[in-house]
Amino acid sequence: MQVLLDQTGMDNPAGLAAADVQALLAGGPPGGLQWLYPYDETVFPRGMLAPTLMWNGPAPDAVYVHIQSQFFEYKGVLKPGTAPGGPSLDLPQDVWDKAGQQSAGSADVYTLEVSTRAAGSVAGPMVAHFKIAQATIKGSIYYNTYSTKLPGAAVGGNVLRIPPGGGAELFLSTTCNGCHSVSADGSRMLSQVGLVVGGSSFPIAVGSTANPMGTSVGPRTAFAALYPDGSKYLSTSVEIEVARAFLTQGAGGPQEATLYDSNTGAVIAGTGIPTGALMPNFSVDGTQLVFNDNAIDMAHGLAVMAYDTATNKASGYRMLTHEDAGTTRPAWPFFLPDGKAVIFIRTDATDFSGSGAGLAGQVGLAPASDLYVVDLASGKSTMLAQAMGFRTQADADSGKSYLPFPQDELHHSYFPTVSPVAAGGYFW
Repeated sequence: MQVLLDQTGMDNPAGLAAADVQALLAGGPPGGLQWLYPYDETVFPRGMLAPTLMWNGPAPDAVYVHIQSQFFEYKGVLKPGTAPGGPSLDLPQDVWDKAGQQSAGSADVYTLEVSTRAAGSVAGPMVAHFKIAQATIKGSIYYNTYSTKLPGAAVGGNVLRIPPGGGAELFLSTTCNGCHSVSADGSRMLSQVGLVVGGSSFPIAVGSTANPMGTSVGPRTAFAALYPDGSKYLSTSVEIEVARAFLTQGAGGPQEATLYDSNTGAVIAGTGIPTGALMPNFSVDGTQLVFNDNAIDMAHGLAVMAYDTATNKASGYRMLTHEDAGTTRPAWPFFLPDGKAVIFIRTDATDFSGSGAGLAGQVGLAPASDLYVVDLASGKSTMLAQAMGFRTQADADSGKSYLPFPQDELHHSYFPTVSPVAAGGYFW
């Protein structure tokens, strides 16, 4: 059933007179308007806060928004806001929620049109397209930040959480909490606490409060592969430096990748996992392990192994990808939920993180990189071109980007993680 929401009448939120509303609805010349967000063809899940629309152009005093899909239409004359980069507009949350409820899935394209009025002149509409999946992302989203302004944040790193249907909130903020991992079943988090030996293991659950009581465990919890049920974790090797992990191994600590009990920190020996396993990750079902192997031309390849949790043995080593020496290296591999492919980045940063220069020559807190997916059956790697700012692989090869400022927006830093549950026909 078609749903129509109309906020263009006499009680429109912008408070415009009828004649001014009609002039705004009629639109005008482009006026230098340029979309900044959302990117065209973005796919949103349900259950998130409404997006903030952002664009380049004169600061308006009123905005006309028109959203239309197969079973939904919204018309609104609204007052804009001002983001740090220019004009912006927060879509009404109730409108966004209703748009999501009316989605017909991947074949249902929403058309978004925005016209603006600035200093009495009407411009637009700008046009973009997006989709809304017929599902919410399962569970909470956790991420690290070093610059949050949320009240109560610790100096340095904090772990934030976005619960289903909610906004960002502090989760770990008692000291400098940074690099962390969450088990696929959502029951446990590992977090490195400052640049100290070892880290802490935290039991978590739906609705758990911030700053849960943690237990000290073994070294190098940063960048560790948590087993799906949270019972054990595999540390990254420091045979080659990975994002300062060497600083947290402890005096005389092991340099090789090591499996630990997540409750006690006890070493689980005899696993058959190569000593040079870097940035490892378990599949969602716990039967596979992927990692960058330092033995492949000094970390120029990814490898996969089968894993048996009953015996804690890995077997069937197979090289998945191989990069030519002297070029980019694959890093931060992460299984898709079906276990049939792995997301990873390619970067030339020397430690896969902050101290190296990236693809575009930048030096900063994270490497410049691009996202790829590799099929486990064939070993074929493909750039995620649309996510990287290109319509197609051909556009990527020629450097033709759809981004408004490709010189600033391409080849940025990525540390991919994937929700363990597919939702609405998508992997997230």
